[in-house]
Amino acid sequence: DIGLFASGGLFEIEKNVCEDNLELGLFVQVPTAIADSSPPVPKTTISKNTVRNNLVIGLLVQQGLAQQPGVLVDKNTVESNGTGCRFEGSFIDASSNTVQDNVGDGIGVVASSCTLRKNKVKGNARVGIIVSAAPVVDGTPAPPGENALDQNTVQDNGGDAIQITSSSNSVTAS
Repeated sequence: DIGLFASGGLFEIEKNVCEDNLELGLFVQVPTAIADSSPPVPKTTISKNTVRNNLVIGLLVQQGLAQQPGVLVDKNTVESNGTGCRFEGSFIDASSNTVQDNVGDGIGVVASSCTLRKNKVKGNARVGIIVSAAPVVDGTPAPPGENALDQNTVQDNGGDAIQITSSSNSVTAS
């Protein structure tokens, strides 16, 4: 079961508690295509949620649209899940989240052109932050990662603090 599932639109998901689910706590899918949008489409935001004690993944964000404005994941607390957070796709900005005490990895990024800034990632049983590029879609070669990690605090995890498996990423002051 999934605590909160949002798919097919642009969302503002704030101040929810998603806990004790057998699969995912909070799962957000942003559409892969948006019709000609004038004025510009606003950014999907996921903020100030508490996600805990979910068996598989606490917070899963899939952003299939490889263009701005993307998704903002901000000021969430994600703790004691299987994997803390998993970000898939492109243009996901995660900032000021606390991701701690998860059984697996803290944050998994399988994406391109994403930013992780000022997150606190601690006490996870495996890797603190693991970064790889977005997967191949429709035979198109995977782009380089081009993800940026900036000013994250990553400590006391069971595996590597930060593990990067794709090219063209940057890590500063983490």
